[in-house]
Amino acid sequence: MSTFGSKFNFGDNNSSSEQSDSDASSDERQDEQIELKKNEQQINTAKKQYGMGDSDDELQDRVVISNKEKKVVEMDKILAQMTKHCAGRVKGDVADFELLMVDFNKLKDFLKLFKEIVCNGSEKLPTSVLRVLVLLQKEIECITGSVKKKMEKVNSLNSTKMKARFKEFLTDVENVGGVKELDSTNKKGKKATVEIVTYEQQLEAFKLNPKQEDEADTKKKAKK
Repeated sequence: MSTFGSKFNFGDNNSSSEQSDSDASSDERQDEQIELKKNEQQINTAKKQYGMGDSDDELQDRVVISNKEKKVVEMDKILAQMTKHCAGRVKGDVADFELLMVDFNKLKDFLKLFKEIVCNGSEKLPTSVLRVLVLLQKEIECITGSVKKKMEKVNSLNSTKMKARFKEFLTDVENVGGVKELDSTNKKGKKATVEIVTYEQQLEAFKLNPKQEDEADTKKKAKK
């Protein structure tokens, strides 16, 4: 009896285990289906929101544009702070260069990470950035020897640091992708290189025509 009972109980345990595995597998399939439906609903919602068709490429394009818009807003906030802190010269006073240094470092770090997005893959800075760099340059240039004597020591030292870092930022060719060699060579057998347009050259060109607009801005106005 005990032998038969032992076998019988073993059979029950095995059956119970198989049933448990079957239930777990069923639950997993249900979870997958729920997740798939949720993803499908999100995609359909996005398509309706942006008035799009069924093309996945269109949805991807919109996501890319949306990401660029977010980064432009982020950049504009940094530029707004810089503009605010550049108000010293306008008021006949000197700027707080400690605050400007913080703003400037934020802008540099931002451009290193997201320049390709906000500049549409170009090495040319947006006009919004160039306008603020002109303001910053004026703040730096107005700090003459006589002005420095009247400044607080800490602000005077920060203005000197700001001047050096700003110059380095404008002239560093690595900021615009570095020197690139071409396959062609000149008469002396040296590799030809791509012409580098540094931020300094871009800034000087902008100062000659400060009313210029980005191509993207021009297209927006044409649509209105």
